[in-house]
Amino acid sequence: MKKAVFVCVIIMMLLFASCSTMDDPSDAPYWYPGGRNVRGAVCFVGFGSGINESAARDAAYNDILSQISSYLGYDVVGRYYRELSTNGSISDLSFEIDNTAAAISFDGTYQYYILSFADEDVISNLISGEYRKIMEAEAQVASLRKEALEYYKANNDVAAVNTLLEAVAVSARYGLTGEGSSKEELLEAAGDYLGNIELRLSQEDPSAPSVTVRAVRAKGLLSPSVTGASVNAGFMVHTHDNTFETFTVPFVTGSDGRFRFVEYYPAMTDSGTVVFSLDIRDAIEEAAAVTGYDFMADFIAEAESVTAEFTYDKGPALDGSTLLVIMNEFDESGNFTNTSYARDAFVSYLDMEGVSIQSLDLEGSSMEELMDSVLTDYPAYEWVVISAAGLSDVPVQPDSENVYVVEGYAMLLNTHSREIVYLDEITRSVSWGDDREKCLEEAFSAYGATMAFNLTAYL
Repeated sequence: MKKAVFVCVIIMMLLFASCSTMDDPSDAPYWYPGGRNVRGAVCFVGFGSGINESAARDAAYNDILSQISSYLGYDVVGRYYRELSTNGSISDLSFEIDNTAAAISFDGTYQYYILSFADEDVISNLISGEYRKIMEAEAQVASLRKEALEYYKANNDVAAVNTLLEAVAVSARYGLTGEGSSKEELLEAAGDYLGNIELRLSQEDPSAPSVTVRAVRAKGLLSPSVTGASVNAGFMVHTHDNTFETFTVPFVTGSDGRFRFVEYYPAMTDSGTVVFSLDIRDAIEEAAAVTGYDFMADFIAEAESVTAEFTYDKGPALDGSTLLVIMNEFDESGNFTNTSYARDAFVSYLDMEGVSIQSLDLEGSSMEELMDSVLTDYPAYEWVVISAAGLSDVPVQPDSENVYVVEGYAMLLNTHSREIVYLDEITRSVSWGDDREKCLEEAFSAYGATMAFNLTAYL
């Protein structure tokens, strides 16, 4: 009798040794759930629970096969279940079960754990093309996030924003949803960087005009400078075809987060406002092309709010002086014509610049003759423009239309100092069509407007 009791005790000890209660997660095998790192192998850790050990083991097998399916990008549960449950291995994947553990919880539920490995080279070659692209995209996003952080650490916040927007595009393109790789999280991270950037102005000289622009990370009492920041300067220019449009010039902040804007654009209007803004539009467009503009709307609004404005006024052109204009036109034979297409366009352009102009019909056989007449007969005018434009021969005409080429010279003369301030001998314009008079008007008008455009910087 004592011997039977002793045997029962031994059996119970063995049962408890193999089936411990699992209400406490610390009772799980040491390799659950993280598995083990083995060079050249991919680790899969499975878990299952059921009303008995067999059911728990089957659930663990299915968990393993589900993980393999996710890894490969296609379902392999039906294909490999019998082989795995029978042999504990999968030959196609060089897959082997390395260790198992079983337990019983306090409520009587059976639990089963599986530690297994597949040959990395073998299983990687079986990954589906589409899933492989997703894995590569996730790796690319992780790399871009790391790159953005490095830019941020180097105080290059704008590059960090652009890099995260690139990651947003990648995430949206492949539909990534993992932690840290979803388009929502990435755009939020880009917004956090963007929201801290400010553009500040100093050393403003509206009459020059010139101003110093500094990009800063507006956090804390001492805002660090943002280096290598791409910033656009936008302002109005008077184009050669006598229209006004916004012209944009890119700048990049130096190691101190600054750059100096100085007016050196001939067609820049005499007064107006320069708007400085972050140059991240290309990165936004690339992301929005994938995500849609509705998804990017709040971010775009925030980006457009990071601006600084500088109002300038260079003062009246010629300081109130009247410009005397002599602009003659000639035909193909060099004969003087009574048309004034070039002069009218020239005057119209400068009138929009606020230049006071007096036109003069004065014929002369040469530039020197005209200059002598002006200096002798019109000494009251300090500034004079003398120009002659004529039709040039076109040796080869196309079959369908006639081509007309106008070219000439122009000079800006200061009669008080007797100095030629500006001389232009290379400007030409072209028109074509069947209506000669209309073509001549177009060609000479284009010449006059272009000449006015070229002279704007000196007036």
